[in-house]
Amino acid sequence: MEKFHQLVEEGNLVLVTDFHLNRSPQFDINFHGIDKGRTALHKSCQFGHKNVSLFLLKNGAKVDERDGMGWYPIHCAALGTHCEVVDLLVDKGHDVNALNSDMNSAIHYLVRTEYSSKLKKTLDHLLQRGANINITNANGDTPLHLVVEKNQLEMASYLLKKGSSLTITNKRNLTPLQLAKDLNRKEMISIIENCLLPSTVLYISD
Repeated sequence: MEKFHQLVEEGNLVLVTDFHLNRSPQFDINFHGIDKGRTALHKSCQFGHKNVSLFLLKNGAKVDERDGMGWYPIHCAALGTHCEVVDLLVDKGHDVNALNSDMNSAIHYLVRTEYSSKLKKTLDHLLQRGANINITNANGDTPLHLVVEKNQLEMASYLLKKGSSLTITNKRNLTPLQLAKDLNRKEMISIIENCLLPSTVLYISD
């Protein structure tokens, strides 16, 4: 079954399909391999293979299976910013607020990436399906805290427009604004402080 995982990792749908059609009676599509205890679906999500992921899901792969490190498939896809795969998993019923062993959700990983229209579409999708924009990880950080730390200005504007809290403190007892000041992120400070003004409208590009 490790051979199957290798084919999935390579993303060759023809070979993956052929292997599955000629599988042995002992074959388990949800087998946990030697690499971090990941299933084939974890692998396809990790490497951004949407078509392979869809094939696996249609043939019994569990969308909500944890790997040996406590990660769900959506975390593997989100870490690599594989937006189409994240969208697929959400459409197949993956818990949009699922947390891994670090207490990170998919949004925690996605927002660390530079803002783009493609990423915006996926974030919108997650939020429409009930993703918590103020969810905190093991460090008490909301997605906005992470964006402030990465100094992602457009992403900060997006999150603020979508309702990110400015009052939640992380385990260092810092709000996003306090964190921005602590890191001397002047432009970020300006964006957040402008949001605190009455009737402020944030503009972000599509």
